[in-house]
Formats: sequence, structure tokens, C-alpha cells
Amino acid sequence: MKIKQKLPRLTSYQKSVLFGTLLGDAYISRAKATGKHLVKFEQKESSLPYVIHLHSLFRVFIHKSEPIKQVILGKINKNGQFSKERKSYISRTCIDSTWDFYANLFYSKPVEGQKRKKKVPSNIHKWLTPIALAYWYADNGSKESNGIYLHTQRFRHSEIVCLQKALGKNFGFRVSIQRSRKDRNSHKLYIWEESRNEFFGIVGPYLHPTFSHKLDHPFIGPRVKEWYTSQ
Repeated sequence: MKIKQKLPRLTSYQKSVLFGTLLGDAYISRAKATGKHLVKFEQKESSLPYVIHLHSLFRVFIHKSEPIKQVILGKINKNGQFSKERKSYISRTCIDSTWDFYANLFYSKPVEGQKRKKKVPSNIHKWLTPIALAYWYADNGSKESNGIYLHTQRFRHSEIVCLQKALGKNFGFRVSIQRSRKDRNSHKLYIWEESRNEFFGIVGPYLHPTFSHKLDHPFIGPRVKEWYTSQ
């Protein structure tokens, strides 16, 4: 993959989207040859409009004209269990030093022969804006009858505590940490019912229509120009 030259700086909107999606499903890969990085956005087939939206937002950093479809065939694992075929859409940025800062924030230091693990920056409160929160919720949030879950099971407990404090400090939400039912060693964030309306009021203006079912009130749609235009 060729490296684009003289790329522009990320806009404040793009930065917030990147922070939100990195708390969610987006991830950063490192090119061995150069040590530089690229960002990959991936979602299941039914969320293609959302991937197209992310592709458009970061279009100046992307070589491909549209997201790529990926099909992973079903197979039988060593325990004899069959995994279903998985279809998704992927949008990749170009390899560039632009992403090095974010890779260093969100990933452990590279160790030869080991895969870098995603982590939560200790100062995440500096970048947890309403925009970042909306994209994080789109990727890894769910609406429950009495509250809201942010699924943080991939992170360490100390990192989840950091996120809990950031949500309280930046937005005043009442947030608790709950054990996952499937894995008692992992945890998720629960935003209490008393903060529910405020939460939806904050994320609603930035949430993609693909995730309108995650709101309590009728979907209005984004009300910022950056949402609609390619950068």
C-alpha cells in the first residue's frame, strides 16, 4: 500500500470520532516495514451504511473509493464446534504517522512476537466529548429497560474505572461497574436510569440512523455539518 504524502491534520470532529470508535470496534494496525500505523473500521454486514459514513468522514486518508466486503467462512474448531459464516465491511486508512499518536495512547508497547493489546488512555477524560461518546455508544452500547450499558469487557478493571470516572466528570452521569454474566472476570459500565434522558440528549445529535433503535426518543438525525460532508 502506498503512503499518501502531505496529509492534512485531523479536524476536531474527526479526532472525536476516532477516540469514540477506538473505545469501540475500530482498531489500529502497525506496518512492520515502516513502524507506522493504519486505522481499520469494521462492522457487520447490516451496518454497511455506518461504515460508509466513517469511510466518508476519513475519505482523505483512505485509498479505496468504498468499503471492502469481507467474508469469513464457517469452520469447525478443535472442540468440534461450528462457527457460522461471518460477513462484514471494512474501511482502512492509509499507512501514515498520523495514527502513531493514537496507537501509542490506545495500545500497549510492541513486544516481539506478541500482539499489542488495546487499552484505555489514563487521561481519556480529555478526549471524551459528546461526539466521542456517541460513536462509542454506536459501536459498543445498548439500551436496557432501566438504563444503558457500555460494553467494556475487553478492557482491564482499572481501565474501566478510568472510564467510569471520565463519564462522571465530563457529563455528570451516575455510572456503576457490573460483572458480565457470561464471563465473571470481565466488566461493563452501567449508566443509571436517572442519567438516561441526559445521556440520550447528548448522543442523539451525533448518532447514525443505523443505531436509531438505541435511542428512547424519536430519531432526529445529526445536526452538525461535518456529519454530512467528506473531510
